[in-house]
Order: sequence, then structure tokens, then C-alpha cells
Amino acid sequence: MLLAWLGELLVSSWLLSEGAEHLSERWGGRFVGRTLLSVATTLPEIGIVVAAAKNGSYDVALGSALGSNLFMMTLGLSVMLIIATTRLSKSPQKFIDVREFKMDKILLVITAVIGAVAFVNGYDIA
Repeated sequence: MLLAWLGELLVSSWLLSEGAEHLSERWGGRFVGRTLLSVATTLPEIGIVVAAAKNGSYDVALGSALGSNLFMMTLGLSVMLIIATTRLSKSPQKFIDVREFKMDKILLVITAVIGAVAFVNGYDIA
């Protein structure tokens, strides 16, 4: 059963990736990645957050929301950079021009500031 589930996960991930690639040719890669793919991959997590909040498990809801994002920011970006700069990629890059990610950096700083303010003000979830 587990092998069937993993196979289905791999196939559906590949189909999602192929579909996003075709859409990005028309709408642009950043738009498809930031909006369509992020919504599609976040929907299961939102379900967990809503269910945990309804049950009064606010620490689980917050941990799920923040933890999955932190995990993706570290592991996801690391894997992407390793693949993009090695022979694992269809077209390996010599370097990644981070100037293209100006809006991403701004949003990341805003998120960090909001988190720091909540922490300093003693925001207690329990």
C-alpha cells in the first residue's frame, strides 16, 4: 500500500511539474511558481492548520504553518540551488543572479520583522 501511495505521489508530482512548466511558457515562471504552485502545494497544509485551530491546538496550527515554510525555505532552496548549478539540471547555471529576487527578499524581511515583533511583544499562543 505504501509503495502504491509513493508511486502515486511521484506521478502526481511529475504531472504538476509538467503542467506548471507548460503554464510558465505562457504566464511566466515566477507567476506560476509564486501563485499557482504555492497554492496547490499549500492546500493540504491549510487543512491541517484549520483542523488544529478548530480543535484548539493552536500551537500545532502555528507550528505547521511556520514549520513547513521554514523547512521549504531551507531544504527546498538548497536542493534547488544544488540541482540548478550541477549536471542534475537540464541546463546547469554557472551562478544564480539573486538580483532577480528583489520582491522575494522584501517579503522575507517583512515576514521576519512581523515574527520578531510578535516575539518581542510576548505573543503567547498557548
